[in-house]
Amino acid sequence: MFKWLAKQFNKDNDDPESLASEKGLENFIAAVPVTVPARTVEALGEPFESARSLGFAPDPLRRALKRLDERAQEPVQAVRERLFEDENGRDIADGAWLVLARYFRNVHAGYDVWLEAVRSRSEPGELSDEERGDAVLIAGRAMAALGRHKALMRMRYRDVDPAYWDRLHALAAWSSAFGGSRTLLELYPRSGYQSSIEREYLIALAYDAAPIGNLLPAQLVGLDVLLRRLATHFQFADSYRDTAPFVIEPEREPGVRRSLKGLSARSGQRFFGVGGAYAQLAALRKQAGREVPDWMAHAHLDPASYRSLLDLLLQHWSSQPPQRQHRRDRVEAEMLVSRGVGQVRRMIAASEYAQAGGLLSYEDSAPYDHKLFGKIRFGSVEQQAAPQPAQGIEAAPVTPLETLQKFELEGDRQMTERWMLTDSSANGFGALASAHGGWARTGMLIGFRRLDSLDWNIAVIRRLSRSAEGKLSVGAQAIEGNALCARVRFGSGDAGNPWVAVAGTNDAFHDAILLRSEGRSHILLEPGIFAGPQECMLSFERTWRRARLERSLERGYDFELVEFNLAAEAPVA
Repeated sequence: MFKWLAKQFNKDNDDPESLASEKGLENFIAAVPVTVPARTVEALGEPFESARSLGFAPDPLRRALKRLDERAQEPVQAVRERLFEDENGRDIADGAWLVLARYFRNVHAGYDVWLEAVRSRSEPGELSDEERGDAVLIAGRAMAALGRHKALMRMRYRDVDPAYWDRLHALAAWSSAFGGSRTLLELYPRSGYQSSIEREYLIALAYDAAPIGNLLPAQLVGLDVLLRRLATHFQFADSYRDTAPFVIEPEREPGVRRSLKGLSARSGQRFFGVGGAYAQLAALRKQAGREVPDWMAHAHLDPASYRSLLDLLLQHWSSQPPQRQHRRDRVEAEMLVSRGVGQVRRMIAASEYAQAGGLLSYEDSAPYDHKLFGKIRFGSVEQQAAPQPAQGIEAAPVTPLETLQKFELEGDRQMTERWMLTDSSANGFGALASAHGGWARTGMLIGFRRLDSLDWNIAVIRRLSRSAEGKLSVGAQAIEGNALCARVRFGSGDAGNPWVAVAGTNDAFHDAILLRSEGRSHILLEPGIFAGPQECMLSFERTWRRARLERSLERGYDFELVEFNLAAEAPVA
């Protein structure tokens, strides 16, 4: 296709090899690869990206772009169906995401080249009826492409550059002046979806009025599906209303924000809201049960994530949205961060090892005291005296913090990242991750410790956003309690094989983190382990105890917080 593109320059409009001719357009569409939808979309998107440099006259450019975009709709839908690598919508498929993000960006850019030619006409009357109709249609497609491109960026928790908002608002302003911005059209033949320029504009705005930083990628796809289903209720207003509390001010600032009731509207401000869609959301939440509606299937949401999406939208778009309960204080400090029950538990074990007096030594090629570390991490039995460094061998660190730091440096460095703490409150913190591995998700368990502390603490990521420069901003809610390394095993009732093995292994132990605070004890497990109230054996602080798991308090992206009680009996060896 790149060779074809090079041939387009300086071609005559009647040349059969040029997209400017009907024959050339038909030949190009016939030559597009069809076996791999992503390659089809890429090939059809190339002329949009190069629309300006092709130098076509307005009429053949309009014809070519419309036809190519229409031809792309089926493969675009096929790529959207492959946006996630798993059925549960947890992992974004990088290739599919990139193909779609480029396509929607290029579609707007290509259509805008033709719209520039329309805008350059001194009088609207210079346009034929066909050109006027196509101008409204193409503006609607361009607006929809802008909204879909932004939605894909938000799936990666990425911000858009300020120029994006200039393009969005400029297209809306021109369409309103040109006429037809509220005209309902079927944007693509046989799509069954009707919309208008104003409606697509409102969808793009409402998307950013949602709590996007608190949603998982699959929920963000579900948000787009919901908005398009409910968009007939969205509305603009000249001043603040309970049904239109959000405001844009294109001349002063990019983006969307919530206004305050009672403030006088300034010149240039425009208010909007979801209007009657709020009642529709409440009805959907009331109906939400164990199944996700068929029309939401594209989002790959499980029932719990679907209900959570509706709950967050109802809270955020309420006339009295949640308010911050705790004061935030500015902080500047580095901290180490790890993720997931298993990895965080290993970090806690290392901390317990260091505080218990473990020594790191290069004697016998052993980077640490295996028996003592094993006792702390796995609940093994006999503690051995820490070995003394042999004469002439590097001396062991003298403080527990030095021991811990050396252990962490000699371990798998991919288990931790360094984040900059920016603020803290009574129940959480904000942080920046300049270099991040891309694993963060809302609802994910993390462990963290300040570099000058031995203690690992536990938190759950509640909000994510990424600047145009790529820095990840994280808001996390701390889980109260002193974190202890723990393990759990469950009885099978079989005298010959008394313990239930972990699925796919011969190991009967499940990694766990015990949280102890003010007489209450909770335990963190990986999802799927807790199956209702049950007896178990729990190892922590170098001993096994009988315990009963009582009830789940929260199930997050990669953890479950469970309440438990210890049996009133002597420790079991």
